Amino acid sequence: MTLLAIFVQFILAGLGTFDTAHGGTFKDSNFTLHDRFALVIVALTVLMLIVALVTRSGRMVVGESLLLALLVGPVQHALATTGTDHAPWVGSLHVLTGVLILILDAHVAFPGRRRRPQASKSGAI
Repeated sequence: MTLLAIFVQFILAGLGTFDTAHGGTFKDSNFTLHDRFALVIVALTVLMLIVALVTRSGRMVVGESLLLALLVGPVQHALATTGTDHAPWVGSLHVLTGVLILILDAHVAFPGRRRRPQASKSGAI
C-alpha cells in the first residue's frame, strides 16, 4: 500500500512541476496535492512501524521501518522546505531521498528477496 502511495507521490510532484513549467511562474499551489498526500505516506509509514513493533518482526524490519518513517516525515519536510525557501540544491536532495524511500519501502514490502543464512553443510541442526 505504501509503495503504491509513493508512486502516486512521484506523479503528483511531476504534475506540480509541469504545472509550473506551463504557467511560467512558480506557485506553491501547484504542489498542494503533493504536500497534502505526503501526510498519507507519513501515516502509512508510522502505521508500518507500529505493526513491526507489535508483531515483533525482528530488529531488521523494525529498524528499516523506523528509518523509513524518519525519512518520509522530518527529513523530507526539512529538505523540501529548505530547498524552496533557501537553497535549491537542498531541494534536489528531496528528490533523491524520495528515490531512496521508494527502494527502502520495496525492500521492506518484499522480504522474500532478502538473503537468508545458508544451512550448515554438515546437516546438523
